[in-house]
Amino acid sequence: MLSRLWHHLPFAGRLLVTASIALLTAGLVMVGVAARQEARDSQSDLQQTLDQELVTLPNALAEVVAIGDFSTLQQTLDYYVARPLIVDAKFVDVKGVVLRSEESQRSSRTPHWFLDLFGFHQLEGTTPVLVGGREYGRLSLTLSPRMFADRVWTRLLQHMAILLLAVVIDFIGIWLVLRFGLRPLRRLEQATESIAGGEFDIRLDEVGSPEMRHLIRGFNRMAAGLKQGAEELRSSEERLQLAINGVNDGIWDWNLVSDEVYFSPKWKNMIGYSATELGNTIETFRALMHPDDADPVFEKLERVLADPHSDSYLTEFRLHTKEGGWRWILGRGTILRDEHGVAYRMAGSHTDITQRKRYEEALAAERMRLDAILRGTNAGSWEWNLQTGEAVFNERWAEIIGYRLIDLAPTSLETWKRFTHPDDLERAQEALERHLRGESDFYDCELRMRHRDGHWVWVLDRGRLVGRTERGQPRLMSGIHLDITERKQLEEQIRHQALYDTLTNLPNRRLLNDRLAQALVGCKRTGCHAALLFLDLDNFKPLNDQYGHKVGDLLLVEAARRLSGNLRESDTVARFGGDEFVVLVGRLCSEAGASRADVELIAQKLLARLSEPYRLEVHSAERTSQITHTCTVSIGIALFTGDDGEADDILRWADLAMYQAKAAGRNTLRFYSP
Repeated sequence: MLSRLWHHLPFAGRLLVTASIALLTAGLVMVGVAARQEARDSQSDLQQTLDQELVTLPNALAEVVAIGDFSTLQQTLDYYVARPLIVDAKFVDVKGVVLRSEESQRSSRTPHWFLDLFGFHQLEGTTPVLVGGREYGRLSLTLSPRMFADRVWTRLLQHMAILLLAVVIDFIGIWLVLRFGLRPLRRLEQATESIAGGEFDIRLDEVGSPEMRHLIRGFNRMAAGLKQGAEELRSSEERLQLAINGVNDGIWDWNLVSDEVYFSPKWKNMIGYSATELGNTIETFRALMHPDDADPVFEKLERVLADPHSDSYLTEFRLHTKEGGWRWILGRGTILRDEHGVAYRMAGSHTDITQRKRYEEALAAERMRLDAILRGTNAGSWEWNLQTGEAVFNERWAEIIGYRLIDLAPTSLETWKRFTHPDDLERAQEALERHLRGESDFYDCELRMRHRDGHWVWVLDRGRLVGRTERGQPRLMSGIHLDITERKQLEEQIRHQALYDTLTNLPNRRLLNDRLAQALVGCKRTGCHAALLFLDLDNFKPLNDQYGHKVGDLLLVEAARRLSGNLRESDTVARFGGDEFVVLVGRLCSEAGASRADVELIAQKLLARLSEPYRLEVHSAERTSQITHTCTVSIGIALFTGDDGEADDILRWADLAMYQAKAAGRNTLRFYSP
């Protein structure tokens, strides 16, 4: 019953019911847990009250008990029982006299099941009544949790009322949201029905919530795509019909069960016969085929038909014409199979490719001319049979790597692999696979090949797939090898000029920024520190002013040499500009104090080395003279990890620290402190 009702509920109804039940369940759990905790606290308070009464009440009764005033003692017990919690008080003296006061029955708002469920129960306790260390009797008290239970019950009812109000408000809120929020969805449903009816020219306004607007936007794109698809399908059908009507191919259809065959009139006209001059039988077709082609063609046909996974057929053969000549034919066919994979029908076309065959012959002649051209352009050529692995190279291919072709025989793909640099081989094979999968029009790769003398020659290896097997598998590739060593050397020279300072041959700003970014990534990965040292020569300008920039350049070159000679290979020293240098010290430890100490030792070493006198030889047309110049250095240091900042921040911090060293009197170092 509930399952059928749920099945017929709309989405809005399901959401309202589910949300209300979820809210009500969660609220009931919260209210129940709160009531349970309050009941435990109340029972604990009741126990504390009992313990306190058992201490204070005997003291209050001591004087009355000592003089044996039982009338006053009874009044005192009645007084205490009249209080809210004590429901029974009993005193038994040492002689067995019993005085007792019990509470008259009081009404309670709390149901008994609530008391049982939450563990409310009476507490009893007994204590001796002592006067001067002598026991005069025993006092027993019974406390009722009624007052606490009534309070917990009242709060539970209040919480339940608030919960029901919250459920009602939630129900109303969801109903309002759905009422107005699902309007675009209803319009979307109507638009979908219109599309199902073939009306694709439809658009909806993007209204409603962000999710609904996103859905409507997707619907509009879908509608536009369906409209475009319908138009393209209609155009495609028209083109197909025109192609069938105007095609020059012969059409054939063969029922493999009944052995009935249909050859179109154009099929017969292709070899010079009219529609009525040839019978529609397989025997007719075989009789027209060239004797050298008949057996291979029908043997291949039998293999294709017997293969349950094959659904197409492609072959080339010659047919005899009415005039007595031969026409080359490309036969294509599509196979239909039943649920067991047995072929029951085959249809396709025959295309006259006689002209193409003539072109292929002309192409063979053209290939001979191409070989002559390759010899003239000094390019190495290669041809690779992918089915056998055999590779054919020309003499120039071998000469590029210092061999004669006869020295490499027999040649195969392994010949190429053997001489290709290991670091380039995988990249070249990936480019080759992309081309074989049809993802690129050409195979194109620059790689290094080992020369007979032992050095590496840069080669541009370029090729293309030029033939496939009858099953469509790659069969033949051909291409060329060009020696591009000089070009690569020029590119390397240009790259070096872009990344290195032309005077000192140190890394320039661009390369420094790249290595600093790498250092930040490494610090973030390992948690270790690194440091950037910003160095500025203190007494450089007077040398330039007195002797000119050529002498100043000599000092800069010497300073660069000293810096490079006093650092680890893993550190980077760069010329930042003018008389400014930057040193990047990486691979420090994770502890800041130890890293700071290590960097300070390095900086002190650089201070001492760069402050040593510079002896510069100046050459002129008349003579060669030597100049001695003392030039100290100011160093600013920024110690960093991977989370301290970006590369520009580190450079700026080191620069600020360097200016602090300048302000401190120069020939010193300062650490950046935020």
